[in-house]
Amino acid sequence: MRFTSPTWFSSLILVAIIFAIANWTPIGGLVHDVAMETFAPLGGSLSRLHTPTKDPRNMTTGNLTESLIAVSKENIDLRKRLQLQSIVAASPEINRLVAARIILRERINSKDEIILDVGSNTGISIGQPVLNSNGTLIGITINTTETLSRVRLISDVHTTIAVRTAVSNVEALLTTDGDIFYLDYVPAESDIYSGELILTSGLGGTLPHGLPIGLVDQLERSENSLLASVTMITENTVQPSDNLFVVIDFVPWSQNSNRP
Repeated sequence: MRFTSPTWFSSLILVAIIFAIANWTPIGGLVHDVAMETFAPLGGSLSRLHTPTKDPRNMTTGNLTESLIAVSKENIDLRKRLQLQSIVAASPEINRLVAARIILRERINSKDEIILDVGSNTGISIGQPVLNSNGTLIGITINTTETLSRVRLISDVHTTIAVRTAVSNVEALLTTDGDIFYLDYVPAESDIYSGELILTSGLGGTLPHGLPIGLVDQLERSENSLLASVTMITENTVQPSDNLFVVIDFVPWSQNSNRP
């Protein structure tokens, strides 16, 4: 609805004068009440006249910084929720994840471990897989307190994980010397090829089936050996700023009724 009548503009000017009196005179409260009762039909127009808006130029640097920090935190929380949803959707065996951040990384000799800011009070226990934001396996929990947990990364020399290749479906055991990842017990006559995706096999029920972990790198076959020499590469380097996720509830592969 559009107001083009001169009478309406005159009334609007009169309202402005009345509110000015309400603010500047000792009887301002009474004038304000009478004006609001008289001109109530104008509703929203009066409210916009009487209520001052915040001028961004009057915001202090501190207030602006606080606002930016708040928006940043909201974006981080939203990004975490979206990452959680995408990871769970990609693996039907995963039921629940807990988001975590890295507090400390310990790389001493052959040991490669990290400390996370979540513990048993959020459902963390020993033996749970830890994923990065892409859903790639980066380690397994080996100890917990109420508020912290220790994770052995797959680059630790004590790593032994049952894996399989995504296309040729070759099962192997992932190990490492701290620098190079190896796929042990791969038959020389298998159809495994360089660049093929490597997933957790779920064998033994200790890890979910189908978590990505790396790619086949070098592949060598020898006429004098029944086994091929296979190495793996992975891009799951762990950074202090990474968002990590601990799988606290999953259905073991052996108990999954939907497995092929």
